[in-house]
Amino acid sequence: MKKVDQTKLHVPPFHNGNCMNAAFASILEIDIEDIPCFEDMPSHGEGKKGAQSWFPALLDWLGAKGYYLPAKFANKVAAICTAFWNQVVEPKEGE
Repeated sequence: MKKVDQTKLHVPPFHNGNCMNAAFASILEIDIEDIPCFEDMPSHGEGKKGAQSWFPALLDWLGAKGYYLPAKFANKVAAICTAFWNQVVEPKEGE
């Protein structure tokens, strides 16, 4: 795994952060710049139910790289990546 820092912090209501991109970049060992800006796609991070434009784009991007995301994680991708980032990539001192 390669540690990749996020390059944009979540600053509501101005913009969303890219911690999910940083988590994927870390796991896949690629540069964050090589990942589409999912955080800028409509309805990302707004807590809306139903289709969000960033999710199909994420699935397409992962599929093009040869990866598959199981359906059971469909509504939890951002939360899982954020938890991964917080607990694995950048653990707090003493944990």
